[in-house]
Amino acid sequence: MNWEEYIQMWDNASIQLVDIRQLVISSRGKQQYLLPANGFIYVVQGQGSIWLDGDIHIFERFYLLHAGKGSSISIEVGQGDVTYYYILYRGSMSAKASKEILKVYHLNNPFQLHYAFRPLAPVLLYRHVDSMYEEWNRRQILERFHVKILFYQFVYTLVQQLKLQGVASKETDMVEEIIRYIHEHFNESISLE
Repeated sequence: MNWEEYIQMWDNASIQLVDIRQLVISSRGKQQYLLPANGFIYVVQGQGSIWLDGDIHIFERFYLLHAGKGSSISIEVGQGDVTYYYILYRGSMSAKASKEILKVYHLNNPFQLHYAFRPLAPVLLYRHVDSMYEEWNRRQILERFHVKILFYQFVYTLVQQLKLQGVASKETDMVEEIIRYIHEHFNESISLE
């Protein structure tokens, strides 16, 4: 993914935050789930491995991962507890987006991209995430609006670091998406519409 195109799509997106949580997994523990929305997972303490749709990521403190809705996540913890945040969101393109942006969006939906890395400046990202988490839990409308502003600051800082570090995304394969959809909906009738 070209990170310039990626940020252009974010600039033309409509974002709705769904949930922000801080979770702790005990030593040698395991968690498994399907992402109910697009999301970021930011490990801030501990070590272990994350399986994302069959790809393994070995992590230590300050490891960030992005995945799209429906992605299978399995986190296995090493020695010591793991603390992580997850930020779930829904994203769609604005009706005002140019045809060029919409074309790129349909080829590489930025909200479905998989990428994972250890940021060079993790504390700045941590501050954004922790502030979002604190404001989110106040549950007041003004604070929720502020969380959205912090989220955009987080994405801005994140893309700066992705570009600086030359991180590559794993583009979602259409065949993988179809297989995942069939697996999730195998007991429903499927048409080619």
